[in-house]
Amino acid sequence: LSKLPSTWLGVGGLDLFLPENLEFAEKLRDAGIKVNIDIYPGAPHAFNLVREARVTQQFYKDFFTAMKLGTA
Repeated sequence: LSKLPSTWLGVGGLDLFLPENLEFAEKLRDAGIKVNIDIYPGAPHAFNLVREARVTQQFYKDFFTAMKLGTA
């Protein structure tokens, strides 16, 4: 993991994979990788497919910001 780039993770607070995302983020940090994780309260898995939802709009705003900063 130590050779991976800085990483951004965006995950719904109700996503069944939230624990795995948190574990992965911790392993990356332990390997010395800069990690930013945004958790979207009340959002289930694949919430970002509902384009008109406010939470999805925030997700994409955060994603594109992370890309600009080189953390995605």
